[in-house]
Amino acid sequence: MASSNPFRNANSDSEDEDEDPTKAFKTIWVGIANSTSQNLKVATWTHCSVPDTTSDFKLGAGLGVELTGAPNVHFEFEKKARKLKQENSGGPSEPEDLAAFDWGKFVVNSDTHNASKIITVYIMKANATDNAERFWTINIEHKHGVIVFEQDGQMKVVRANGQYWDSDRWKPHKSYKDPSFPKTFDPRRKKK
Repeated sequence: MASSNPFRNANSDSEDEDEDPTKAFKTIWVGIANSTSQNLKVATWTHCSVPDTTSDFKLGAGLGVELTGAPNVHFEFEKKARKLKQENSGGPSEPEDLAAFDWGKFVVNSDTHNASKIITVYIMKANATDNAERFWTINIEHKHGVIVFEQDGQMKVVRANGQYWDSDRWKPHKSYKDPSFPKTFDPRRKKK
């Protein structure tokens, strides 16, 4: 099936995981490959909310016998509003560590009401003083990823070709035409 998104990963499957649709939250994730020699910190978040009220149904049926011996059939149907707790994302999660030359899967909760599949990612340099300096902010679609690399002394980020195959996590997306980019940023492979 052809995708309307020209920047879609080469092997991103569009099918949702088998999650219970009655749950208020579901997990979504992004992958980040760190091809630098520095440790990074990654904070993720997404907008999520639960409606203030939702429909609640009560259905009942009964069968009885009256004193005269005649059968009595009873049906009951009631529709009312059910109050729910309002939850909004307050900001990014606690930063997680991403070691040098490593790939990480960063999971965040999303709601089933708005069904947001966009994750905001803050990528930070980890310092010895435990203060992290943010150098990149990017919105990434669920099941997609980016590669962090160093070029001319600067940290840069590009979209990854895919997340399903290990090799695609380290390859830049096909839309990048920079001739100075290697075919892969995988630290195990020789850069060509």
